[in-house]
Amino acid sequence: MLLAETSPDTAEEDERFFLPLLDRFHKAISPRIGTIPDRLIDLYTETLRKASNLYRFDVGNAGGTTAPAIAERSEEARYWAFRALLLQASPAVEGDSGVDQRKVASRAVESLVKRMEGALRGYIDDARLRGQMPLGR
Repeated sequence: MLLAETSPDTAEEDERFFLPLLDRFHKAISPRIGTIPDRLIDLYTETLRKASNLYRFDVGNAGGTTAPAIAERSEEARYWAFRALLLQASPAVEGDSGVDQRKVASRAVESLVKRMEGALRGYIDDARLRGQMPLGR
């Protein structure tokens, strides 16, 4: 649901429908996620990472761009995914055993670091291209 394409006309309506469902699913699986195989935890946290991006650039090259950022649709869903990623990477999830929670947090931190790295790397690369910091103080 998080990575599905939505039309501009129905994005808000779709969010109102599926965000409460995602909340219920997340509350149900979060305490038990440490019992599933590592590859599924990695897939779950990578999905949250990809779904948490608020902007994209309509260019095919890496290394910075002067192209304007394009806002992704379903902003609330993107913030939900970011919060869920942060929760999975935190050391305390209700009802989870210590060993399982540490396992999930250590796997989720990899995706969280990638998420942060992408934002910071883009900022630094843009600064080099523009000859200054891309955002004003």
